[in-house]
Amino acid sequence: MTLGEALKVYRIKNKLLQKQMAFMLGISKEYYCKIENDKVFPSKELLLKIIKMTGIEFKLNARIKSPSSFLINQAS
Repeated sequence: MTLGEALKVYRIKNKLLQKQMAFMLGISKEYYCKIENDKVFPSKELLLKIIKMTGIEFKLNARIKSPSSFLINQAS
């Protein structure tokens, strides 16, 4: 599961709009949409904020270039 997919699952499960998620993370709705659609990967600081807020965790595999391919949604 990618970061974007995990965020979308979390958002829908918690009945939040993209606008609300963006506000909670302190970013624009447009930027949040890009993260949720896996068009951009957030900075380390924003990623840590997302993890703290949502409980989403991910594991890195040194052979994989994109850490988002190893996301696990622990919030379920």
